[in-house]
Order: sequence, then C-alpha cells, then structure tokens
Amino acid sequence: MLVTDIEVTHYHYDNHHARHCANVVLSLIDRTVNLYCQINLPPYENTEDRDRGFAHEAARQLKRMPEFRSGHQELQLADHLVSRH
Repeated sequence: MLVTDIEVTHYHYDNHHARHCANVVLSLIDRTVNLYCQINLPPYENTEDRDRGFAHEAARQLKRMPEFRSGHQELQLADHLVSRH
C-alpha cells in the first residue's frame, strides 16, 4: 500500500499526560485512513520533529492492522514523503 500524503490535524499538547496528541490522516491510493496518535516528546519540541514522530506512530498503528500483519500488503511511502519523514 502506497501512502501518498500525510497530514497532521487537530494537534494539541496534553499537559495532564505530558504528551503530544493529534489526528494523522494517511492518504493511500484507494482510501484515506485517520488515526489518533499520541507521542512522548518534550513539550516544546520543534514542529518538524513532532510531525516526524506522528508519522512514525501512525505507521506503527497501520502496520498492526490485519492487512499488514498478515503479510498480504506492504506499507510504502511515496518518494516525496521519504525525505520528510
């Protein structure tokens, strides 16, 4: 499965749990997947590192889905996303 775009939306920092939270939207050729992600980084982490962390967490969650766990499909990032994430 080819991920053609990654968008981080509804970002907020949860002071109570000391973690960054956001929805991560993965655009695939045949569908869009919306995942709720939480990452543990310092509160004032720069945007680029934070977005990279969200992308990694979204990929981790996606790989746990049956399509990928079974080995029937492989997760790939489009070339323009590889350098960003």
